[in-house]
Amino acid sequence: LPPLWVVCEVMTLGQLSIWYKNLISRKDRNAIAKIYALDEKILSSFLHHLSIVRNICAHHGRLWNREFTFAYRFPKKDPSDLAETLNQGAKKRIYNTLVMLAYLMDKINPNRWKNKISDLFVKHPEIDRKRMGFPENWKELPIWREINNG
Repeated sequence: LPPLWVVCEVMTLGQLSIWYKNLISRKDRNAIAKIYALDEKILSSFLHHLSIVRNICAHHGRLWNREFTFAYRFPKKDPSDLAETLNQGAKKRIYNTLVMLAYLMDKINPNRWKNKISDLFVKHPEIDRKRMGFPENWKELPIWREINNG
């Protein structure tokens, strides 16, 4: 059999989400989630949500102000920077997807992805961030504090 990393390279995001959820051993799911300081149930839920977002994008669906039918599970308090940044009042909006992506991407390449998001808002000031679920003070929240533009 090929190594796991090779298998993951050819999986779709949906297949990867299902594979992770269906790992028999909770210990294995936790070992993966621990890399991101998350509970395995939260990571599993987010991977499912992300596969839905990916499918919307792949089929040219409206994303920016959409209310999703499925909201992933939010961490209650840990990691605290993530829990404090999520918008409980807009659970099914793209803002929370972007928060989780920013959190996960920071583990790979700190701040680079978040800066790209911020740059998009600078380039397109006409975008109504509130309809995306962004709170007014979003740049002051823990996950976003490190971005480097105004």
